[in-house]
Amino acid sequence: VFGADILAGSAPQLLAIANQSWMLNCVMEQLDRCLAAMKKGWKDATDHTDARLQDLEKCIRNHGSTASVEAELLSSVATGCVSAAVQSFLGALRENGVRRWEKVVDSACSVVQQQISGTLLPAAQALLLRAGELQGLARWGERYADVGLGEDAVGKLIEAGGRVVARGMELLSASWGLQVGMGHFCRWLQKVTLRLVNNTGSTTISPEEAVLVSNFVTTHLSSHSIT
Repeated sequence: VFGADILAGSAPQLLAIANQSWMLNCVMEQLDRCLAAMKKGWKDATDHTDARLQDLEKCIRNHGSTASVEAELLSSVATGCVSAAVQSFLGALRENGVRRWEKVVDSACSVVQQQISGTLLPAAQALLLRAGELQGLARWGERYADVGLGEDAVGKLIEAGGRVVARGMELLSASWGLQVGMGHFCRWLQKVTLRLVNNTGSTTISPEEAVLVSNFVTTHLSSHSIT
């Protein structure tokens, strides 16, 4: 609790701190909305993918295999001979289901990219700017020490803001990688589906494509989700 003499003599300092704090609060609200939008988009993608991979696992078990979803897919890609379980899965999913799966994941990645580029990174940079201004005030000890503005606390806020920027860049890169990988994976699924359902086209893919699909399965698909 500040004494009346401190309050009376520190009105400009308190006003400056209040102004920066209000702006910081607005930035934090932006970040909260951004994270909520990304979480919703990503939940749609993971829920949809979870359901598809559970369907595939059921097909694998129904064909008497104990292999994991990842192993079943990798074997089909590596050998060029699609297993009976994967054929059964794609026969039920059909081409429209493959396209829908790709669209849901692609949309989620786009939401993440838009939110990071359009909101999260600008908001984090604004946070660093405001925190830097507060840090400048905190270093003016003879004027701001009595009103409780500590340089250490502001320094921690700046470190946190820096971590938000770094993490945002990591997520941006990861979402691009997932988006591209999902495209390769679903193009392979579509080739197999067209061959199974319509008896058209070829399931053969180039060695380079096989590596891309295998890398996607290994990197991003676990037994029941995308990462």
